[in-house]
Amino acid sequence: MGWFSWLPWNKRRDLEKLEAEARKNMSPATLSILAEKYYQSGEYNNAVECVRRAIERFPDSPKVKEVHAQIMRLHNQQTLAKLQKEIETRPKAETYARLADLFYRDMNDLNRALELANEGLEKFPDNEDLHLLTGLIRFVRYQADRLSQDGLKCIEHLEAASRANPMNYKACAMLARMFTEVGAFDRTTVQLNNILRFAPDDEKARRLLDKLRGMEPLGTDLEDLFKSVQLGGPNQDCRDLANVFPVEYNKGQAAPARLDSQLAASHVADFKRVEGAKAALVMDESGTVIGSFASSGSSAELAEMIWNIFTGSEDSARRMDIGSFKRGILEAPGMRLHMVEAGGHLIAVVTSKTTRDEIVRSALNAYIDTVLKA
Repeated sequence: MGWFSWLPWNKRRDLEKLEAEARKNMSPATLSILAEKYYQSGEYNNAVECVRRAIERFPDSPKVKEVHAQIMRLHNQQTLAKLQKEIETRPKAETYARLADLFYRDMNDLNRALELANEGLEKFPDNEDLHLLTGLIRFVRYQADRLSQDGLKCIEHLEAASRANPMNYKACAMLARMFTEVGAFDRTTVQLNNILRFAPDDEKARRLLDKLRGMEPLGTDLEDLFKSVQLGGPNQDCRDLANVFPVEYNKGQAAPARLDSQLAASHVADFKRVEGAKAALVMDESGTVIGSFASSGSSAELAEMIWNIFTGSEDSARRMDIGSFKRGILEAPGMRLHMVEAGGHLIAVVTSKTTRDEIVRSALNAYIDTVLKA
């Protein structure tokens, strides 16, 4: 380090180099390093904006999640403490809504946001803002994982917000979008007509209403419609119709990074360096193996066993209403199975029981950050 490296223009020059590198090679590593350097240099607004872009593009990156949590917690620590104290001493619906919204938008912690919103609704069951925020969080979770439970709960809370205020545009718009995506076109029409009563110049609503004229719904039972999407995937015709009426539910909404299949396959061998590793594999969302190694036994049998365990874990997560499965460790005779879902893929590593969990976690995190591609 030079004698004058502390000078502000030298720090800015270093940041400009990192900015250029991030533009040239956007990855979890480059964005995380840039955000940390912004914060260390006192450019707090740039640090916050950088981690927001990073978590939007690389939501499954362990490094990005770590840096995002650190910077956003520092950025919001006074507000978080103030709102938490208000809830403990003089709780109001508005305070619950503000704190839940902060965890949703800034902290990227949907589970904590949902907990706070639900806690607020227990005390203030008719509050429009809390119902809208709960519906919004369920909407975001549904868009990510297509779980019927999230879809149905989303509808329930958005309808409650709409009853509290029939001119709540966000609630009506998200309801119209959700109903269209599952083929409940008759219910979509009701929401669009409601929007046009208080927003007669809404061209998007009118355009979708025109397209739906004469179309029969795919079914009348909402639970069946949502379960059909969960099991079989979204109906493309319904998605195309829904895209006529786009709903902005979060800032940015850039497509999140997914695992690069070639990189994922070539880097599976990296897990051989983990002491006690017996096998590792990566599977896509259909259960197809795209890369694996096994020190003994059949890789095909191992893949079938792991996929069955993963789908069972997914079912359990859905029944507990905690979203989709993300990470877990399973104990078995003489071994541990470490599983992570990231970038639309399942990554699994089998180790001996003597291998420390933090070593495997570190290897999994490094692997994910290496193979995610914007």
